[in-house]
Amino acid sequence: MSGRKGSGDRSRPPVQHKSRQQAPKAKGAPRRDAPTQGVPRRDPVVRDTPRREGVKPAPHRDEGARPRNAPLPPAEVSIEDELPMVCGVHPVDTLLKTTPERINRIAFLAEGRGLEKLVAEARKHHIPFDFQSRARLDQLAEGARHQGVVARVAPFAYADLSDILARAKADPPGLIVVLDEVADPRNLGAVVRSAEAAGAHGVIVPRRRAAPLTASAAKAAAGAFVHLPVARVDNLARTLEKLKGEGFWIYGLDGAGEPLYQADMNIPVVLVAGGEGSGLRPLVAKGCDRLLAIPLKGKTPSLNVSVATAVALFAVQAGRDGRS
Repeated sequence: MSGRKGSGDRSRPPVQHKSRQQAPKAKGAPRRDAPTQGVPRRDPVVRDTPRREGVKPAPHRDEGARPRNAPLPPAEVSIEDELPMVCGVHPVDTLLKTTPERINRIAFLAEGRGLEKLVAEARKHHIPFDFQSRARLDQLAEGARHQGVVARVAPFAYADLSDILARAKADPPGLIVVLDEVADPRNLGAVVRSAEAAGAHGVIVPRRRAAPLTASAAKAAAGAFVHLPVARVDNLARTLEKLKGEGFWIYGLDGAGEPLYQADMNIPVVLVAGGEGSGLRPLVAKGCDRLLAIPLKGKTPSLNVSVATAVALFAVQAGRDGRS
C-alpha cells in the first residue's frame, strides 16, 4: 500500500503561523545598520544651485494626463483624408455599380451586418477596403449617418486605360506617362500639369500605394485634370507589357541609365518615373525597354520626380521637333 492518503480522507494538519524571519546573511557580510569599514557614509545630495533661466521644472508625472471622460485624440491624418466622402449603404452601392473607378477606399464597420454584398462588390472591382470600429467610422463620417460604410472618392473621375490608348493612337506617335508609386499628391498634380503642357495623352498610376486625386493634387495640377485623363491600374508591370503590345517603347527614368537625349523619341513612347526616394521598383525597371538618365552637371545628385518627369517630357517633344 502506498503511504498516500485516500481521497476520502480530507483531514489536514493545523496550519502553524510562524513569525517572519529574515533569511540568513552570507557569511562575512556586514549588517545593514553597521557602516562598511573604510568607506565613509554618503551624505544626502542637496541641490542648492540656482535653476537656469528659461528651463521649466520637470512636470509632475500626473500633469498633462488625459481626463477620464475626455474624448480620444483624432486619428493620424492621412492623404486620403483630403478626399470627399460618401456615407451610407445605398450611396456607396450606387457608386460601386456606376463609377467604381472613383472610389479610392472603403471603410466598413467591423461588427456590421448586411454589408456582405458591398464587400463582395469592392473585392470584385479590386477596391481597397478595411474594417474599422464604430468610433473610427463616426470620426470619418464627421457626424453623417454612415450605416456602417464610408467611402473615400476622388473629386475627378479616373479614366480607363483604353481611353488613353485611343487618344494616343489618334495623335501619333503617342506619349504616355506612368508613375510608379508616387506618393505625394502635389507631385502627382505637378506631373499631370507638365504632361498636359507637353502634349502627353494620359497618365497612368497604380491603384495601391500611390497618391490619389486629392484637393492638393488638383491645386498643383492647375486645372490640367480637366484636359488630361488619369487612369488607375491594378498591376503596373502587366500594363507595361500591354503597352508594348500596342507598339509603345517603354523608357524608364533612372540615374544609372544611358543619357536621355540619345534615345529615339520619334516613336510611341511611355515615360516611367519612380516614386520619391525609392525610384523604379525592380520589376517595373525590368519591364522597361531602356533606362534613361538626365545628365546632371552640378553637385546635386538627383531631381524631384515631378521635375525629372517634366524635363523628360519636353526632351521627348524636343527630339520630335528635331532639336537636341
